[in-house]
Amino acid sequence: MNIVFIPSSKNLIMKKNLIIIFCSVITAMGFTSCAPLIPFTQEVREKEKLSEDEMKKIQFYVSSDIVLQRGEKDEKEKEISEGTLTTKDGKSVEQVLIKAGTPGVVDRILDGNRVAVRFEPGEEKYLVFGDPTKQGRYTLLAGEWDKNNRGKLLYGGKTYLSGAGAANVYLTFRMKNLYQFKKNQTVVKGMKL
Repeated sequence: MNIVFIPSSKNLIMKKNLIIIFCSVITAMGFTSCAPLIPFTQEVREKEKLSEDEMKKIQFYVSSDIVLQRGEKDEKEKEISEGTLTTKDGKSVEQVLIKAGTPGVVDRILDGNRVAVRFEPGEEKYLVFGDPTKQGRYTLLAGEWDKNNRGKLLYGGKTYLSGAGAANVYLTFRMKNLYQFKKNQTVVKGMKL
């Protein structure tokens, strides 16, 4: 005796709904990730005539890791125990790491070609990017740079020294170019006598 399984209409509807949901999720993922990251430049900003409000709505990313480091010499500590004088002398290091691809938002526009970009909440926790030459990418700016491209910059109200090569870090963003074509078509039915 053969047993034949006949799926109920509820099972078929459920399977159809799951397929539709799955296809919708895959399609949505494709639309959100189809625009590649490109460097943000003064040319893009001027061509698109981006206002401060529009700049604040764009999701920016850093092109490479940014390592900020500051060190402070600790006060000398002394302790006398069992007739022995023990002294401690040291240094503490504070480091901030902003990894490549970390998302950031424009906190404010500083002038025509410099922006303060925030990667975390907190008072004065932003980095300045800009294009002083108005000919290229918005790169990390510092008060001064040494020969190894290590810059002195403010972050969170404290002075940090960036890692070597930080002068080459730039802002990226996603941009989609959509082309719209509108067509008005009238079908003429003709005229009869």
